[in-house]
Amino acid sequence: MLAPLYLLTGAPGAGKPTLLPHLIEAADGLIVMEMDELLEQDGTLLGVRIAEPAGGATAYEELLTDQLRVFGPDHPDTQVSHNNLAEWRGEAGDPAGAAADLEELLIEFHQVLGSDHSSIVITRKNLVYWRSQATAQK
Repeated sequence: MLAPLYLLTGAPGAGKPTLLPHLIEAADGLIVMEMDELLEQDGTLLGVRIAEPAGGATAYEELLTDQLRVFGPDHPDTQVSHNNLAEWRGEAGDPAGAAADLEELLIEFHQVLGSDHSSIVITRKNLVYWRSQATAQK
């Protein structure tokens, strides 16, 4: 019996033309997961260290700049990257920067999604957390 093939979207090489069609054909089904679902806040993927928080923040900063230019601030992918940038900044030791990012994102969410959207509740919760971390750091 064959095992299902796990494809991590957002992983290096994901979505590029590879042997993927042949692997899918040979596997017993396909399970697609976002890499962020498995990537822990400390930069480990299934217990293996793959990222440093400062590097993650830098990478998301560059990605966000490109997405703002190409898609604009209202695009869902841009907003996800903005949220991820805030999280990585906070984990890299800049909780005030994380809070500032989340404040900007909250304004964008209100404009695009309205005040009752679940993303606003989650963003507010994260904003409270990073503000408290920034206060504790002082």
